[in-house]
Amino acid sequence: MSSHGGKKKQGPNNTFEKLDRVLVTNQIIQWFPNLITKNHAFGSSDHCQISVNINNNSFHKAQPFKFEMMWTKMKDFETVVKQAWRSNFAGNHMYNLAKKTMVLKKNIKKWNITTFGNIFKQLKEVENELSKIRQIICKNPNAQLACKEQRLLCKQKQLLFYHKNYWRQRSKNKHLKSMDFNSNFP
Repeated sequence: MSSHGGKKKQGPNNTFEKLDRVLVTNQIIQWFPNLITKNHAFGSSDHCQISVNINNNSFHKAQPFKFEMMWTKMKDFETVVKQAWRSNFAGNHMYNLAKKTMVLKKNIKKWNITTFGNIFKQLKEVENELSKIRQIICKNPNAQLACKEQRLLCKQKQLLFYHKNYWRQRSKNKHLKSMDFNSNFP
């Protein structure tokens, strides 16, 4: 099995051979075709630790689903929820509930990408556009550009509101104090 790193001795005893090995079966190689071994740095001994990495980023771990409070401020969010909640599945009540929440999660993720989008990217684009328009207005005042500037300012205000709510939800203490009414959190 090939490995990254190896033994290195200084001076006339310099060795380029890899004397440390990892032994695996053919079945392990079939299960993990991208298996990687790594020789770690050694200390006082001339042997070093070898690690075997079977999780070499070929398995992409999905990010956990996080509900965003700012979604509730959007008009069409409620329709996304209602649409997912109307679906019916054969089975008992708990199975039906689990399936509905899975459908809701899938629909919200899709809606978030297509409708809501990345607020940080949108905010940066709006601010860049505002900067360009303001430079043009300074050189050549124009009513049409002034209207566009007002529309962009409204959009910026809305995005800043979402941005503020996003970070408010991320700050755990404030979120727990303002949102968790089922505990005795001070």
